[in-house]
Amino acid sequence: MTVTELNHINIRTAKVEETRRFYEDVLGFRVGPRPPLNMAGYWLYCGDQAVIHIIGFDEKGDAPRTNRAGNGPGLDHVGFFANDIDGWVSKLERLGVPYQRQLVAAGTLHQLFFDDPNGVTIELGIPVEATAATRTPASATA
Repeated sequence: MTVTELNHINIRTAKVEETRRFYEDVLGFRVGPRPPLNMAGYWLYCGDQAVIHIIGFDEKGDAPRTNRAGNGPGLDHVGFFANDIDGWVSKLERLGVPYQRQLVAAGTLHQLFFDDPNGVTIELGIPVEATAATRTPASATA
């Protein structure tokens, strides 16, 4: 018996539309099918998988289920793999999304960190070899 994959994350927010737009505009996810639930929200898909569930709640009436009080126990960030470091940096800058960038794993992995409208930190891991391959001219590979 083993866990085989991450299925989804769920974000409870009063900023339902802002959160949806962020994940569509910044990460390129798309709204897709969602079962009929008695609360506002969306399921956002990466390919055929619903990876982000957004659930609306009323800040005045509903208690949040998590408390983001800073560095302590609890969810720290959500990570995705991606490609094209330069494309991502350009996109984040064009959209005005503040980010942090670092090179880790003995120089083999770029990381970009940025927050969604609810303070959920997103990590994009971009292998250096994937980035270098996109920059190699066709004549250099022959």
